[in-house]
Amino acid sequence: MAAASNTYEIDPSRIEKLKGSNNYLIWRKEVETFLVAGKMDEVALGTKMYPSTGPDDQKAWTRLDKSAQSIILDTVEPEVKSSIQMSATSFEMWTLLKNTYEITSTSSVKDLLAQFYSLVVTEDCGPIETINRLQFIAGQLNSMDPKMIKLSSKQILAKAVHSLKEEKYDSMVTAWKAHPKADQTLPNLIQFIRLFMAGKYEKRVTHRALFFHAVNPKNGNDAVGKGKKNPWNCHNSGQKGHWKAECRSGKKDNNKNGNQPKSDEKSEPKGNAKEHMARAAVVKTVGQRSSHLKPADVKVGRDEAFEWICNLGANTHLCGRRDLYSSYEEFDVPWQLYPANLVPVECPGMGTVVVEARVRNKWETLILENVLHYPGAVNQFSGQVYNKLGHRAVMTATRTVFKNLSTGEETLEAERCYDGLHAMVFRPANSIPTHMVKP
Repeated sequence: MAAASNTYEIDPSRIEKLKGSNNYLIWRKEVETFLVAGKMDEVALGTKMYPSTGPDDQKAWTRLDKSAQSIILDTVEPEVKSSIQMSATSFEMWTLLKNTYEITSTSSVKDLLAQFYSLVVTEDCGPIETINRLQFIAGQLNSMDPKMIKLSSKQILAKAVHSLKEEKYDSMVTAWKAHPKADQTLPNLIQFIRLFMAGKYEKRVTHRALFFHAVNPKNGNDAVGKGKKNPWNCHNSGQKGHWKAECRSGKKDNNKNGNQPKSDEKSEPKGNAKEHMARAAVVKTVGQRSSHLKPADVKVGRDEAFEWICNLGANTHLCGRRDLYSSYEEFDVPWQLYPANLVPVECPGMGTVVVEARVRNKWETLILENVLHYPGAVNQFSGQVYNKLGHRAVMTATRTVFKNLSTGEETLEAERCYDGLHAMVFRPANSIPTHMVKP
C-alpha cells in the first residue's frame, strides 16, 4: 500500500502495469486519475516546478514528487522500470515514458533502426542526451512488434559507448573500459559520464582550490593559507599576489621601453612554497563536491586522525587508514578509483568500518560496509550510498543533516569544518555493542 498523500491512499494492484505502447494509453489515464486525486498532478506533469519561496514549500513539493514517483514505479513492469530508474523527478519519469510509448503512426521499424545505429554524440547532443535518445528509440522499437528481436540493455550500452567517437572522448572511453565487466552497465555508464564531465568542467576551479586546502595556515606547517597572497609573481603582470589565470591586466611586453622585471622579485616559487605546491599536486577530488583525498600528513586545522568528509557527489565510501577496518578483503588486482580530476588511483582493498555517530544528541554505532581503501586519503562518507537506503540529505551553509524518508527523523549529521566542506559527526567505536545502527 503506497501513500499518495496524508488523506489519500492507492492500491497499485488496481492499475494494470505498463508493459509497452500497447497498454500505455490505458495506463496513463488510470495513473493520471490517481495523481489528480492525490493532488500530485501539477508536480508529476511539470506544471508546478520546484519552488524557491522557502523551505516549507520545498518540503511540500518534494513530498508530492516522491509520492508521484512511488505511484509510477509501482505501476510499471520491471523492464520498463529499468529505463526510468535514473530519472531524478516524477516529471522526468512521466516525460520519458510519454516519449517512449506514445508512438505516432508514421514511425517504422526500419526508420527507427536507422536512427538508432546512426546516432552519435555531437556538439548539440552531448553524451547523456545521446544515451537518453538511444533508450527512447530502443523503447519504441521494443514495443512496436512483439515478434521482432528486442534490443537488449547490452546492445544499448555497446551503442552508447560506440557513439563516443570524437577524439576528446578517447580518455573517457579508455577509463570506462578499465571498469570490471560486471560493473559495465547502462546506469553506471550514465553516472560515470556525469562525474567525468563534471571533473573536466571544474578542472580550473579545482586546481586553485587544491592549493589552498593543502597549505591552510592552521596546519602548523607555516604555510600560505586561504586569504593570503601568493608569495610569487604573476607571469603576466609581474605583480605579486595572484596567478596568471587570475590576472586582470592585459598581456604586457616586459621588454617594452626597456623595462625589465626587478631582479629581486621571484618569478618561481622556492623553499616552503615549492614544497607546498608539490603537496598540492597530489591532492585529488572525488565526485562533484570538492571532498579531498590528500596525504595523511597534510593537516587543515582539525584532528584528521578520525575525520570523515561528507561527500554528496561520491558513489562510494572511502577510508585512508587500514587500522580502522573491522574486517578487510584485499583485492587480487587493485581497483581503479576515478576522481573528478580524471586521474585514476589504485585501491588495494575493501572492508567494513565501525564508527559511532551522533544521532539526535546520542552516540550510536554505525556500520559502514563496502568501504574502499585508498592509503593516506582523507576518509569520505558517501551521501549517495546512504540516501539509497531510504534517507535524504538536507544541506545548509553550516551543516548537512540526513533524514529518514519514512519518518522524517534526523539520522546522521555533518558540520562545517573548512572551506565549505562538512565533516560527519563521527568518533571511533570503542566496542561493538549487540545493537547497531546499520545503514
